[in-house]
Amino acid sequence: MVLEKAVGFDIMKDIINENVDGKEGICMSEREQAKQIIDQLPEYKIGNLLLFLKGIQFGDEMEDALYCQKLYEDYLNDPDPEKDETYTLEECKKEWQVGNRAASEW
Repeated sequence: MVLEKAVGFDIMKDIINENVDGKEGICMSEREQAKQIIDQLPEYKIGNLLLFLKGIQFGDEMEDALYCQKLYEDYLNDPDPEKDETYTLEECKKEWQVGNRAASEW
């Protein structure tokens, strides 16, 4: 087959076959698979992998920051005239009918 002659096909086949632990026949989690691949990488490739992983992590943090920024902007642009009204803790307890019970009583 043409696919079998492709460069790196044997390597990919080995990686796919290693998804099952040969000793117990149990499928490995994606995290376990990733760790196994990382352990097999030559040292000179670790730096590139680290940059890639940090990029993914930064993307998640960026998404979180953008989400928070959107919530803040939505609040600022909210036309509700009562949005800036504040309430004391006692007022909230009274409205929600929450007493001063000890935590152990909950």
